[in-house]
Amino acid sequence: MKSSNMKKCLFAVISMTAFASLFAREILVVSSDISIYDEGDESVNLGSRVWGWSAANDASIPSSAKKNFVTYCEAKPAAGGKEILVAASEGGWAIVDREKKKAVSWGVCGKEAFSIERIADDVVAVSGRDDKSTSGCVFIINTKKGGKTSRFVFDKPRGLYWEDGKSFLWVLDAGALTGCKFARASDGTFALNRAKIISLVDRDTGLGCDLRPVPKYTNTVLSASMKGVVRFIDLKKMTWCRNSTTIPVDQVTSYDANVEGKAFFVRPKKDGSCGDVLEKRLWGRKFVPFKKLKGVSIRRARWVQ
Repeated sequence: MKSSNMKKCLFAVISMTAFASLFAREILVVSSDISIYDEGDESVNLGSRVWGWSAANDASIPSSAKKNFVTYCEAKPAAGGKEILVAASEGGWAIVDREKKKAVSWGVCGKEAFSIERIADDVVAVSGRDDKSTSGCVFIINTKKGGKTSRFVFDKPRGLYWEDGKSFLWVLDAGALTGCKFARASDGTFALNRAKIISLVDRDTGLGCDLRPVPKYTNTVLSASMKGVVRFIDLKKMTWCRNSTTIPVDQVTSYDANVEGKAFFVRPKKDGSCGDVLEKRLWGRKFVPFKKLKGVSIRRARWVQ
């Protein structure tokens, strides 16, 4: 891709800073539980914790299933922030009503869950692993009671992004971003057919960790990997901006941006144990950093918007 195209891609993101925020300034943090904080002082720290949830304190999840909700890997706001999608390392997934602080739907898929995405009101996708294969897989789950689950084998799927309007589920796999056409069969099962592939191996991305849309720029997503590559990907042109590795991060397990151009990174500890540093940055040529924020085993940080 020509550098001029990259400039246009970046300009679309940087220009977000000109917009006045119309959204609540809240941050969803995934650690030992699921928490929402006020943004707080932009240059110092997070504000007050305004909401929290864990399966251990949710009576709607039976005791026998709580063992599948111990280490949280992912949480995403849904339905305008009224619901929270949750995935846990032990295979549990849930849709949590924010006001009631209760799971309106939950289940267990496989032995490990990495990410979750909503496809329809009654359908979610979960990436993870199960006992049937050493490879990873994506589960497509009917969240209604008695609904069916379909399983699709991938290599090491992590991030998921649903491209609404085109019925495409994008799967960040090892070395590739795969666009899968979603369909629902008359018998209640699901189809997920690989239709588009964007190769990521030529820039040594390593294992992909996160996949997020870029606000106000509908054709673009951002991928991140443990090797420090944070990349802009144009889904319409089926290519990635070749200078996007200039974002100055050495390692990242989570990435998210909002409409004002503020971004959150989650970094792992230097000794390779669970991530514990939440860093907030501001978009711009110098990517001026805010004060680093430390927590306990932070896996994800998301804007609630």
